[in-house]
Amino acid sequence: MTAHAGSRGEVPRGEVPRIASGQTPVGGDHGAAAAGGSRTGGEPAAALQRLIALVFGALVLATLGGAFLAQRLKHAPTAVQSFRLAASFDPSAGGARALEQISFRPAHHGLLTVSIVDSSGDSVATLVRGLRWPGYRTLCLAWNGRRGVGRIKLVDGAPTTRPLGRCREAPVIAAPIGLLAPPGEYRARVEVRGRGPAVLSPSSFTLSGGAARTP
Repeated sequence: MTAHAGSRGEVPRGEVPRIASGQTPVGGDHGAAAAGGSRTGGEPAAALQRLIALVFGALVLATLGGAFLAQRLKHAPTAVQSFRLAASFDPSAGGARALEQISFRPAHHGLLTVSIVDSSGDSVATLVRGLRWPGYRTLCLAWNGRRGVGRIKLVDGAPTTRPLGRCREAPVIAAPIGLLAPPGEYRARVEVRGRGPAVLSPSSFTLSGGAARTP
């Protein structure tokens, strides 16, 4: 007896197989999944690359901006320049050695307040307060080592003394009348009103009260 081809699910020769409704051809679902996976996998990778590019660009801009700002600050004049100090002085000595000579040059015209501070940053004397002084003109002050507020004498805006010691210009001698400050390390603090915070002298000086004189 001859079996019919349709009973075994075979397709007669020369005929194209028909796909019933709802059926998926063999291999079709895998192909679709692969195609969809390639599309969905490519989108996160592209987004990640864009994010990396944005972050890199931001870092480059930040670096360039920081370098530009550092260059500007490097060439910007500081509020107080050209500090010169005597390394030490002895109020009990005679002549120029009895005074601490401090010279500097403010970068701006304004009202100056110059104080002496100890190693703890506490003010022990005020040499000048609200002294009107032109920018880029050197001011030299001489401290007698005593506490309090100095009293200076000017004639037509010029000091009444001659240059001495480390002062290349005639110094303004500030002579507070308080008690003698104790021996130790001190710094000068200069404030130009309206020109930012006060500036400390880069180096300190020593008040060596009672030190032996040298001939």
